[in-house]
Amino acid sequence: MLGKIADKELLNPELKQILVQVDRRRMGAKKPILTTAIKIPGRYAVLLPEHLVKVSQKIRDPKVRFRLQKLGEKLIPPDWGILWRTAAARQSDEILREEVIRLAGERRAIVEQAERVEAPATLWEGRSFLNVEFPALSKMKLDELRRCVVPTMEGHHYYKACGRRISLALDMAERLLEKDYPPAKVKDIFKQTVEAEFPTVGSVISMEHVKLDGKVLDLGEALVEAFNHDQSSFQLSRVFEKEGIYDGLGTPKDPGDRAITKARVGDWHFETQYFSKEGEYKGTYINLNTPIELYPHGIRYVDLEVDICIWPNGAVRKLDEEKLEEAKAERLITEELVKTAKNKLRDLMENLHSP
Repeated sequence: MLGKIADKELLNPELKQILVQVDRRRMGAKKPILTTAIKIPGRYAVLLPEHLVKVSQKIRDPKVRFRLQKLGEKLIPPDWGILWRTAAARQSDEILREEVIRLAGERRAIVEQAERVEAPATLWEGRSFLNVEFPALSKMKLDELRRCVVPTMEGHHYYKACGRRISLALDMAERLLEKDYPPAKVKDIFKQTVEAEFPTVGSVISMEHVKLDGKVLDLGEALVEAFNHDQSSFQLSRVFEKEGIYDGLGTPKDPGDRAITKARVGDWHFETQYFSKEGEYKGTYINLNTPIELYPHGIRYVDLEVDICIWPNGAVRKLDEEKLEEAKAERLITEELVKTAKNKLRDLMENLHSP
């Protein structure tokens, strides 16, 4: 969305009208962000606010990249630039030329309209988009579907979400599979290539707690204290600087308190024990979630609302089970996943009460 607003500069008491655009934000961001770096997106190209030509990194054929670079240099508007999107790779020069001409016309119309109206005003509605969270099991299902069409490494969609370096290494590995290299050998080479990208003992990582409504809560930085590669299990520690209350436990949180989290990749839960700075045990919080994923930057999972608390006196209680039904009613979670979460909760409670 593009619009015009009035901006009161700190050093200038007069109101200044400026052209702004709502910037696309990651899933879970609470507020829209405005930017003056205006972009005009199309199907095959995006007009940029800087005078240069860019080609999508997903286009890897050198001949195609060269063709698009040269075409962009011929078509680039004054004081604007062009980003060729991945879809441009298979289009003719004529279609791409028409796209750029159309986008340039939209830009001119927006600027002309901005000169005629008073702020605040909406100038261009833009396109709607939807961010979708694909937890671990969804990624596995997508791998199965992709494998029916092209050679696919185990964990393809997970590794694609790990970032550019690992994604590029994955592309190279799958090109070897296309050339009939032995899968076991390709898998071994790939793991050796990307191993250094992942956290090890002593690494500081983030804990991304994704809510069912899409909000992403950052639980803070955690130190990796232990890592068992054979079992994919690890132990994290955090030290709190501010006072508060531990959710569920209702126990005071004091500066200097320490949290010890034990988790395993692929598990449907993890547990965190809380201690005072003197080492006094304050309680345990067990979080139920979609299978835990470990990324180069940290761990990520989708919270399934229900939790278990254990107090120092041995008392055990499950919390917020009703929230599962509420989430199902709001269509934030499927009935199948509700059943799975309740089964996991029942198993955990039975294990905690067994002698």
